[in-house]
Amino acid sequence: MGLFSKSVKPMQVKPSVRSIPYPVEVRSWSIHVESIRKLLEATEINLNECKVSEYLRCKVIPEPDNESDPNALKVYAAPKGRSKDFFDIGYVPSEFAPDMRGDVKKVVAGSHYWSLLMRFDVFQGISFSLKLEESKFK
Repeated sequence: MGLFSKSVKPMQVKPSVRSIPYPVEVRSWSIHVESIRKLLEATEINLNECKVSEYLRCKVIPEPDNESDPNALKVYAAPKGRSKDFFDIGYVPSEFAPDMRGDVKKVVAGSHYWSLLMRFDVFQGISFSLKLEESKFK
């Protein structure tokens, strides 16, 4: 080895997680509107802007006892900095629930977590979508 040679470690590339955003459906606005209003207030989002988007902490909870859909997945969101205040904002659409079973198991195992993207557009209103991400806490 020469005077200026040094050993170089090969770069380690983390495998990327292929993540498909899953929509969140707010079926019964009368039930969820109050929770969503409180979530917006707690997040301090200014809806006077034409477009707003924000990632929020969330939980996806299976509801096997749900009478209308035993595969139902309920979505709860928390404003940034308030990890104990979760608000019920709706459900994953039933056509996506079977595909998400494996993703829910990954979250329960602690290898992944959900991010909730909340978007507000003055013309399209509020929309929510879930994204599965690899855990940073492994």
